[in-house]
Amino acid sequence: MEIMSIKQEVAWPARRVWSVVSDFGGLKAWNPAVLKCTTEGAGVGSIRTFVTRAATVKERIEALDDAGMRIDYSIVSGSTLKVRDGRLAITVRPIDAARAELTWSLSGEPEGASPEVLREQTERRYLGSVDDLRHYLSPTARSA
Repeated sequence: MEIMSIKQEVAWPARRVWSVVSDFGGLKAWNPAVLKCTTEGAGVGSIRTFVTRAATVKERIEALDDAGMRIDYSIVSGSTLKVRDGRLAITVRPIDAARAELTWSLSGEPEGASPEVLREQTERRYLGSVDDLRHYLSPTARSA
């Protein structure tokens, strides 16, 4: 079941946004909650392991469409999200030459939380992640 889907505008060209979010092993560069991130393999089937203060999480790329700017990945283990068979997708599409729309969705089966509570929690988390991405892409953050 779909748990959440957020759409956010990012004031940066779509290909630039895509280059960041599709770099599966580059999560630590733009997400300040990530203390360490490693990958095994490349492309579909590759695994990333990242460490936060709360957990060590493994995720696997299930589908990768560079031309369509879409990545689908599953939660393998360790996530603090209360969801079984969690699968996430990020899609980037151009709005114009300088702006992109980023869609981030999560599907799976809620565990230990109602679908409504889980939706609220995950929307808050991933909206925060989009803000982290915006900060990373901002010229002032990059030049600091």
